[in-house]
Amino acid sequence: MPEEMFSIQAAMKDQFLPLYPFIVIGLETSMRSSEILPIKLEHIDLRRRIIYIPQAKGVQRATIHKPSC
Repeated sequence: MPEEMFSIQAAMKDQFLPLYPFIVIGLETSMRSSEILPIKLEHIDLRRRIIYIPQAKGVQRATIHKPSC
């Protein structure tokens, strides 16, 4: 992740704590807000680092896998 992204995340975490998880998901995955907002807890698998996107734009369903760094 570029250094600018770390700066954005740090600023957002301090100023917009309730929105922070959505901001991180958007920055890390390049997902649209229309794809992020419908996500429910049952769509997230933290152990496997996968988010299931029930309303992905352009396809019926999608899965985002974020490999650990």
